[in-house]
Amino acid sequence: MSPVTAASQAYLQAWERFSKWCDQEGRTAMPCTSGTLADYVEHLISDGGMAPASLRVYVSAIRSRHPLAERPSPAEASGLIAAWKTQQGQRQRKTTMLTADQLEGLIATCGAGKIRDRRDAAILTLAVGSSAQAQELEALRPSDVEVSDEGVTVRTAAGPRFAHHVPRSLLDPVSAMRAWRACLEEHGLVSQWAFPLVEVTDLVRLESPSTRHTMRQIVQRRGKEAGLDGRGLTFRTLRASFVAGRGEASFSEQVIAEQATWLPPIPAPRYSRNS
Repeated sequence: MSPVTAASQAYLQAWERFSKWCDQEGRTAMPCTSGTLADYVEHLISDGGMAPASLRVYVSAIRSRHPLAERPSPAEASGLIAAWKTQQGQRQRKTTMLTADQLEGLIATCGAGKIRDRRDAAILTLAVGSSAQAQELEALRPSDVEVSDEGVTVRTAAGPRFAHHVPRSLLDPVSAMRAWRACLEEHGLVSQWAFPLVEVTDLVRLESPSTRHTMRQIVQRRGKEAGLDGRGLTFRTLRASFVAGRGEASFSEQVIAEQATWLPPIPAPRYSRNS
């Protein structure tokens, strides 16, 4: 998929989510007022803390759907985004990073072959390989995820991400995604979500996605099962380990920065994330 097509898809997804929110809140999506735009940005911040860069994509997507004369002013929304970015900068916390062996140990706990194991392995390997955020994986539809022999491409509202194929490794997102899809097909399960919710009993809730909260619980639960300190692990642990691993593998700083758009362009041995 070309960058132009990927960007168009990201804009379309952002618009669809905004339209759905407007329907739920009794707002008018088209034409959208500046106040509605600002309220939606505030909603995205409070409901999961969307990154400033992703918020700007949403604002641009919503405004681009309007004729020039009807476009809502971005001033108030931009002010909220700037304030949120400042707030993030005022509070930093260190995030645990895992080695490749520790990450493989994490994935190894998903080897029982149950439906939930397949889903967890796919989510974890994709997060490590693409540095995607939990809320980005939550929003994915099956058509947003393309699997090839080279790797897995995911189309998010913030743009496309790519997880490279890792031969002969538990960290391989290609094997994990193919196993997850084969599992769904074997059980005759079809969902509008790339990662539908799976109960402890292995009951699949096809109408609901695995939420960001569920994904954070997956990391903590699998961490404990792997003998790691589950309480000290978060979904950000996977993203921090993404940067550390690529730095050790001699990926260029530019490549790391392009993929991990939520980090400054220089990878450091110790990871701090604004939160």
